[in-house]
Amino acid sequence: MKNNELHVVPTAEGWQITPPPEHNEDETFDTRTEAVMAALQAAEIENMEVVVHGDDGTIVEMPMSTRRNCEAA
Repeated sequence: MKNNELHVVPTAEGWQITPPPEHNEDETFDTRTEAVMAALQAAEIENMEVVVHGDDGTIVEMPMSTRRNCEAA
């Protein structure tokens, strides 16, 4: 995990953002969509990128900069 990334990950209780943003410490969300929206807001404030994981923990959405680098290769 890069220092400039927030990951939206599944947990037994719901969805969390890791590492937790300073203003959202250890908050659990009922849905992935809610967690992604909160992560996007935090990422904008903290100048970070969001990586979204699926139900099984695999990455389903990469940060824009990672996608641009893959497309350029």
